Amino acid sequence: MLLGLLEQHPGFAEAAGAALRYGGGGGGGGEEQEGEEQAEGRGAVLGALCGHAGRLFQARRYAAAARFYGAAMAFAETRAKAVLCRCAALCHMGLGAAERAAEMVALAEDYHPRQ
Repeated sequence: MLLGLLEQHPGFAEAAGAALRYGGGGGGGGEEQEGEEQAEGRGAVLGALCGHAGRLFQARRYAAAARFYGAAMAFAETRAKAVLCRCAALCHMGLGAAERAAEMVALAEDYHPRQ
């Protein structure tokens, strides 16, 4: 459902197209290569989502940026989720939602505590 909403967002089509162009990969070399291609594709989608979220954040469109960072979490490894939570916390601070920002920081600490 969230991906469907994101697909309707202006600029997402270009970001997703870039992810497909750079995340694909050539021909078949067995299951191991297929796993690598899936990881590359996941990384490309993550990069596209984060890149678009960053542009939205710079444009001070914090609510949309927070949604894109949230969607990116589905494609991220645990350590990257901590960073995405902190990015989303900044978006919520921009929206004046300090409580939600604090929740996101706490979630980030659960994923990867800062030393």
